Parts: sequence; C-alpha cells; structure tokens
Amino acid sequence: MWDAAQNLIGVTFLGYSPKLVVTDFVYQVTGFAGSTFVLKLFMAVGVAWYLADAKEEMDQT
Repeated sequence: MWDAAQNLIGVTFLGYSPKLVVTDFVYQVTGFAGSTFVLKLFMAVGVAWYLADAKEEMDQT
C-alpha cells in the first residue's frame, strides 16, 4: 500500500512515470494514477477475507 501511495503522489503531483511493469501497465490501461492503489487495496481486503474465512472453516472441523 505504501508503494501504491508513493506512485499516486509521484505520478499525480511530481510528474514521475511508474517504473514497475505491472504498475505502468495498469496506469496506461486506466489512465488513473491511483489505480494501483485501488487494486492493491482490493487485493489486500480479498486476501484478508479469504484467510478469515479459511480460519473459520478450520475451526469448525
């Protein structure tokens, strides 16, 4: 998330271009500098949700 926030600030306010391949690809496709921030946020929530669900299933057995 910190990396995504730095990309958002750097691209939006400082005129930098993303250096990572995936970040640059997502930025080019969406045209929105915060797209990687949103993507990483959804991924983090999804992983946390999956792990919480898996823990519940393990507790029930």
